[in-house]
Amino acid sequence: MLSLLILALEIMNHEANSLGLQVSWYETKIQITDFSFQPGLCVPAAGDNVIVVESFTYLGVDIHSTESTEHDIRKCTAIV
Repeated sequence: MLSLLILALEIMNHEANSLGLQVSWYETKIQITDFSFQPGLCVPAAGDNVIVVESFTYLGVDIHSTESTEHDIRKCTAIV
C-alpha cells in the first residue's frame, strides 16, 4: 500500500511541476493507520523524503490516526 501512495505522490509532483507549481515535501506527511510503519520513518518520494507520522495539525485541528476528526475539520472549513 505504501508503494502505491509513493507512486501517487510522485504523479502529483509531476503534475504540479507541469503547472509551474512545487510540492513542499517538508510539509508533506504520511499518516499511518495500520501501524506497520514506525512514526518518524522517512520515505523517499520524488527525490525527497516524506516523514511517516501518527498525528499532524491541519487548520488548527490535531489529526490523530486513532481518532475521528471529520466533524472538527468540517467545522473549520465551514462544510457542515
